[in-house]
Amino acid sequence: MNNATAWQLLDKVGMLIYADKNLNIKDVNHAFIEYAQISKPELTGINLMEFFSVYNDENIVDEFLANLSENKIASATIKLKIREIVRWVSIHGAMQTTPQGEINFIIALVPADAEKKLQSIDENDLLKAYKRDLKIAQGYIKNILPDPKLFKRINPNAFLIYVPMRGIGGDWYWFHIEKERTLFLMGDVMGHGINAGIISTIIASKLSVFKGWAEVAEPKELLHIIHKNLKPLLRYNSQEENIHKDFSIDVIGAIYYPQTRVFSYSSANFPLLIQRDKNFLDIEIQKQGIYPAKPWASHHFSNHSILLEPNDFVWVFSDGVKDQFDDVTQKPMGTKRFKELLLQATHQYQNMSEIENFLLSKGTEWMGTAEQTDDIMLGGFKIV
Repeated sequence: MNNATAWQLLDKVGMLIYADKNLNIKDVNHAFIEYAQISKPELTGINLMEFFSVYNDENIVDEFLANLSENKIASATIKLKIREIVRWVSIHGAMQTTPQGEINFIIALVPADAEKKLQSIDENDLLKAYKRDLKIAQGYIKNILPDPKLFKRINPNAFLIYVPMRGIGGDWYWFHIEKERTLFLMGDVMGHGINAGIISTIIASKLSVFKGWAEVAEPKELLHIIHKNLKPLLRYNSQEENIHKDFSIDVIGAIYYPQTRVFSYSSANFPLLIQRDKNFLDIEIQKQGIYPAKPWASHHFSNHSILLEPNDFVWVFSDGVKDQFDDVTQKPMGTKRFKELLLQATHQYQNMSEIENFLLSKGTEWMGTAEQTDDIMLGGFKIV
């Protein structure tokens, strides 16, 4: 069983604790909250030595934490007592290093009666079920979102690249075509994978039945549509652990008028580039996403308009484009390198299909054998 799958299984039957390099608690999983009946804020910052030693022989705890720090992996059996509940648990710890080089520790507490359950889970069956469910979910989101090829309806010289990290993800898009203008939205839900995919599917399904496009006069009203439709789904309950309080979505809402070449937009922390010849125009982007748990009045998004010129390029893209690591230096592409690729592509090719193929090729080359780190979405069109 590989290490990643092992921790996935432990998460199903065990209580997980995430600690920083000083072994202070940063986070715990839902199973721990359910067992302990203690909120995350009460646990955050507590040192593991202090937390475990209250009910155990200090030598056992000290040896476990020393091995964890020195050998980056350790196991022990300790007594866990929270409130009036006392249980013997197997405890397993391992060090993790994030792509940014940050050191964390993950500790799993597995009650004795869960060990048999853990051993009975067949990895192959688990992966088969996961892949089957993922494929079904991928079909759902694919059927709800417009076909990326239809992005050309915004402008004949356009393309959209859409590559979710795990088949489904938090990147999403939508557009609505009218006689004299095109309205479109692109968004990046916080996180990725299935959790983010659920939110992006909800957004897409809401937009698919939205009937008020004609009444939308300003781009920031498009952002309000997203906030208004998600707020009821992510209610804040002060009596319970609030997983949605800091949940955010990066979104851009835009309206393009082809006859006058006016491009209006409102960005909630979503990247936008306007390329004119060999330069990129200064673009105003509010460095704050949409927080559904907060009142709409607290967001203060602004509308901006640009008169585009012939041969200008408009580029909208999610963070996954510039945050993708390569397999050699383990460094992200970054905005500067991405801009250089755009300039190279538009200098070498006139046809947008050729530009699309070039960027796809260079992106694949950059990634190499490295795993995809986030959802990737890139839309672009040229003014002629």
